[in-house]
Amino acid sequence: MSRIGKVSRKTKETSISVEVNIDGKGQYKIDTGIGFLDHMLEQLSKHSLIDLIVKAKGDLSRNLGSCEAGFFMDFHSQISIS
Repeated sequence: MSRIGKVSRKTKETSISVEVNIDGKGQYKIDTGIGFLDHMLEQLSKHSLIDLIVKAKGDLSRNLGSCEAGFFMDFHSQISIS
């Protein structure tokens, strides 16, 4: 039984969708438009063997770095506990 979760969020400024497979193989497809955040999420996926797909669009420079990244981490922790 795989622990898989999908969630998306859309605000006036941004749109983000996240798919997580906790029991994955470390495969990822990350596109946030912020190079460092992409890199960090790729490393999280690779080294934890979590499959991760993250797509983000919009005013990423200001909003994604705080609100949506926190949203993702909260979502990830809820799946891990389930």
